[in-house]
Formats: sequence, structure tokens, C-alpha cells
Amino acid sequence: IQIIMTDEAVKIEIDEGHLRQILQNLCNNALKHGDQTDPNIVIEVELEQNLVHIHVMNEGAEINADDRQHLFEPFFTTSTSGTGLGLYICRELAALNRAKLHYTYRYDKNDFVLSVPNAEQPILAV
Repeated sequence: IQIIMTDEAVKIEIDEGHLRQILQNLCNNALKHGDQTDPNIVIEVELEQNLVHIHVMNEGAEINADDRQHLFEPFFTTSTSGTGLGLYICRELAALNRAKLHYTYRYDKNDFVLSVPNAEQPILAV
């Protein structure tokens, strides 16, 4: 696992157990579905305006468009041994923490992105 911090200091407010479960599931999926000859996982953390993006990337084949539509649905799986609940639970845990989880394909990598509000961003109260 390679960890890249594009910004030195980022702060997020998220339940530690939820974050651990999300990252563990995404890394396990990356190992399971990624390139078996080179099981390299890259976790990149970057700050973009008021969001901290945590990318979990692997070099597996791009997920096809039909499967992408259902990735985060409960009980959807492409695996013979999976329950289809992992990504669904991850997305629900993210939502409980005012975060979002989505999939994209960039730089020839599968990229699951957890976007969490930047804790350093002042909140405007009206």
C-alpha cells in the first residue's frame, strides 16, 4: 500500500470506526478485484476547497458501465463469494458522517473516492 498526501495537514471529522471499516473494505476489494500480478494499492489524500478526498486506487480492469450503475446497491456482487453488502455499507457509513463515496476510473486505475468535509473549513451559521 502506497500512501500519498498531496497536502501536508488535512483535518476531517469522521467516526474512527466507520473510517476504518470503509478503508478496510475498499482495500480488500482492491486486492480481490485488482491486478493479481501487481496488487498495488494507492491511497491518496488531497484537499480541494472545502473537501478532503481520500482516493483508494488499484490497477485492475475498469468496472464496466452496467456494473457501475449497481455498485453501491445492496446485494449486488460480481463475486461468487461476496454478499454484495460491502460497498453499500461503506456508502451508508460515509453518509452518516456527512461524506460521500463514489467510483471513477482515472489514470488507468479504479478509484473509489471518499469525500469528507474539511474540518478546517468554517461553517456559516444563518
